[in-house]
Amino acid sequence: MTEMTETDLEKLAPRSKRFAARLIDLVLISAACWVLALSELFSAATLSLAWMLAVLGLDTAVPGRSPGKQIFRIAVVSDRDGGVCSRWQALGRNFPLVFLPVLDWAFIFCRDRRRIGDSLCNTLVFRLEHVRENAAVEDQVSPYVNEEMSLQTVAVFGTMLEAEILRARLEADGIPAVVVDGNLVQAYSLIAIAVGGVRVQVMQEYAVRAGELVKLLNDGGLQIEG
Repeated sequence: MTEMTETDLEKLAPRSKRFAARLIDLVLISAACWVLALSELFSAATLSLAWMLAVLGLDTAVPGRSPGKQIFRIAVVSDRDGGVCSRWQALGRNFPLVFLPVLDWAFIFCRDRRRIGDSLCNTLVFRLEHVRENAAVEDQVSPYVNEEMSLQTVAVFGTMLEAEILRARLEADGIPAVVVDGNLVQAYSLIAIAVGGVRVQVMQEYAVRAGELVKLLNDGGLQIEG
């Protein structure tokens, strides 16, 4: 990658958010391993291996976006085009973090904030709003919606299935809708509360109609008589 300009540097995720995101990821992984250890079904060696594999692969379920990164709205991108990284890049960049954690993190204080893993896999960590083709990083976005449009949440669910049912019902009534954080909650169900659940959002101009339809659905006004 060529020398980064000041504009490029403004797109980079703050170091503080990267540290905080990694801390959250490690706490979640360690807590899961601790719960498994209490069951006494796995040996210490097995749990250690599971912990290491989780550290390596946490960014791959939703490419470039571990639970911690999702909370702080940052993402790993390819330095070639600024788009979401591949799963292989997300996996490869974490290897030095497992085996040389202190040395790897030391490189985050360089001008372009690349860890060793970032340099090896041609990745950077951006603020989410600067990631190219946000539709690939966020959940599926309705073709009626673009980045410039103001969205309003009309319902929150614990699962992606419930949210998709409502989205389909809204669009059947001519109300464009989008499901936000569905893939993330589906991949990491334990953090559903931390990210605010699976949200169904509509454009501001449709918010009143959507709210009325959601209320009618909740009241059972649209149930099909058997």
